[in-house]
Amino acid sequence: MLDAWTAEVAELTAGWREKRARECMLKVKDIKTPKTTALWHRQRARGHRERFDRVGDCQRVETVEIVCGHCSHRSTRGARCRCALACVSCRGKISHEKRAKLAANRRTAIDLAQKRGLMRERRRGRWSEKLVTLTLPHFAELGVIERIRFVGECWRAFARSLNEWIKTHPDCGYVDRQGHRLARWFRSLEWTVGEGDELGHPHVHFWFFGPYLPGGRATDDPRASTIRNMWRDAIRQTATRTKDLAEHEPKIGPKRYPRRPAPVPPAHAWREAIEGLDKVVCDVRAIRPGPESLREVIKYLFKDTGRYGSRRLDPETWACVYQGFDGARTTQGSRGLMSLAAREHAMTGYVYDPVTGELRDVELADLPELRIGAVCPCCKTRPVEGWHVVRRPMTEAERLALDARAGLRKAAGGKKQRTFYEGQAIA
Repeated sequence: MLDAWTAEVAELTAGWREKRARECMLKVKDIKTPKTTALWHRQRARGHRERFDRVGDCQRVETVEIVCGHCSHRSTRGARCRCALACVSCRGKISHEKRAKLAANRRTAIDLAQKRGLMRERRRGRWSEKLVTLTLPHFAELGVIERIRFVGECWRAFARSLNEWIKTHPDCGYVDRQGHRLARWFRSLEWTVGEGDELGHPHVHFWFFGPYLPGGRATDDPRASTIRNMWRDAIRQTATRTKDLAEHEPKIGPKRYPRRPAPVPPAHAWREAIEGLDKVVCDVRAIRPGPESLREVIKYLFKDTGRYGSRRLDPETWACVYQGFDGARTTQGSRGLMSLAAREHAMTGYVYDPVTGELRDVELADLPELRIGAVCPCCKTRPVEGWHVVRRPMTEAERLALDARAGLRKAAGGKKQRTFYEGQAIA
């Protein structure tokens, strides 16, 4: 069952999904495509065509049985569609998983920095967490899809500059046992309704953990802001390189070098202070250490893109947002961040080296297939034999029980979402 809002989005995106499916099938028919790759593209084509059918069947058709390999404890749950752009329930579930994963890896990243003494006051300054917001100038000529693609290209250019800045920074030479730098970042691409028009605008929220960012204080000269200059140069590069956006380059303004001599030779793009981007917001905020810091990070990075206040966006706008986000990564972490906690946990022991006959630290090469699964709620262990997962059709009794649990949650005071189509539903 699809509600009227989701059904209208499905109808508006039907042409786009069919186009994506045909592109996948063209790759399947290519004689140079390997069989395994062809199978993947065929499944992708079917996924585009059946996406909203799967949304309608989410937790209604199949049941997943999970059996512990150690104590044979059995649990069941409804099979999800995992379509974040189309299913509100799965979008919240996926967001919850990302929050938990980021929280664990963030804690490990901070612990590694504390062991190196980077979190205390020192000559080069202590490391801290920052929350950064990056926005674009208002281009009324661009539609929703063009704005999303534009900010995606800008982020790619910005990420290259940010990673190069971290690589060349004198206080960012610390690495973990995997060889990844201790300075980390995690970004989230969002869409919100803007004040310029009814369409809205995309923007980037990202979390940065590392040394002091020049220009981050309120008393600093805004032209000396590292993040601001990098983001402005990324916008200029994207507008110059993209043919459809070249005509909007005058809105970005001329390029200027700072009057004060730079501490390093101005050979890189982020050291150029670009004038004229007054409508671009680059907000940098430091996070106070404490028990509330995690809640602040999670609240800042993860929001429901499909809502504005307590209501959903209109179907026409969300259909365009769907096309812009389809196939794109709305969240992304720096290299090694999202696997940091699991690998650090597994690499804390010692192994016997048969060559030297000595005990040595566990290295990454010793863990080619590292998997740390969930803990069984019955035996409180991670089963060595693994988990046995079986999918089967859902029975009518299980479906009724699922509906009953959902009704109890609503009766207990669960938040009810208001939509433009209250009380309407179609089969």
